Amino acid sequence: MGKVTLKIPPFFSYVMLPGFSDWFIQEREIGDKTSVCDLLNEIAAANPVFRGAVYNPDDRTLYDGINVILNQKLLNSSLEMSSKLNDGDVIVLLPSLAGG
Repeated sequence: MGKVTLKIPPFFSYVMLPGFSDWFIQEREIGDKTSVCDLLNEIAAANPVFRGAVYNPDDRTLYDGINVILNQKLLNSSLEMSSKLNDGDVIVLLPSLAGG
């Protein structure tokens, strides 16, 4: 058992708390074999906004433009998304930004 920290920037924090406009930071309990996907599945099961904007647990995929950063490393593949989480890890969910 352990804890990880989930962080979501202000412009995207509504996926966790509608109307929230600051960094969303939350400690979450994890089990010994919890992966990044397992954590996202858990959040999506309890939060329909998150499920609709960030992660589809049915096929275990992120929606286009969503980045997951684990301990300052961008996870680029489904293999990396199955990485086991450890006590003290920090996960940042960051949508891609575009524009000019």
